[in-house]
Amino acid sequence: MGFSESHILSKVALACLPIGCLFVIIGTATDNWYSYTLDSLGVSQSYSSGLWKVCFESICASIDEGVAGLRVTVPAYMQATRVFAILSILLAAGGTTVMVLAIIRNEYKPLQIFAIVAPACAALCAFIAVAVYGGEYESNIPAVAKQLIKLSWSFALTVVGGFIDAFSAVLFSVSFFKS
Repeated sequence: MGFSESHILSKVALACLPIGCLFVIIGTATDNWYSYTLDSLGVSQSYSSGLWKVCFESICASIDEGVAGLRVTVPAYMQATRVFAILSILLAAGGTTVMVLAIIRNEYKPLQIFAIVAPACAALCAFIAVAVYGGEYESNIPAVAKQLIKLSWSFALTVVGGFIDAFSAVLFSVSFFKS
C-alpha cells in the first residue's frame, strides 16, 4: 500500500509534524523566551532573552560569551532547556522521515510504531524544555517583577510546537489502530 491508499489521518499527521518541528526550531533559535519593557520618564527600554543570546534594545550578546568578552558559565537550567529543545527538533525531523516511510511501507509495523513514538517523544522533550525554563523563571523572578518580566513568544512557540507534535502522534496512532 502506498501514499495514495494510506489513511487520511496519517496524511494529516504527516502534515502537522513538520509544522510542529518548525515552531520548536523558531522558538529555540529566537531570543524572546522572556522579555520586559521599562517605561520611565518617557523613555522606553526593552530587554529580551532567549536560549542563546540576550538583547537590550537592538544590542545583543551571546549568553555563552558573556558581556564584554568575559567568559560566563551557562546555568544548568539553560543547558538542560537547550538539550531538550534540540532533542525535540531532532526527534520531530527524524519522525517526519520515518512517518513518510511508514505511510509508504504500511505493512511494516515496527516502522509505524516508531512513527508514533518519535513525535510523542519530540513533544515530551519540548514540554520538558519549557517546564525547566518556566520553572526556573517561576522560582527566580520575584513576584513584584513578574508584572514586568513576561514569558514571551519564543517560549509560546515552543509550547505550541510541542502540542502540534503530540497531536501528530495521536493522529498517527489512531490511523495505525484503525488499519
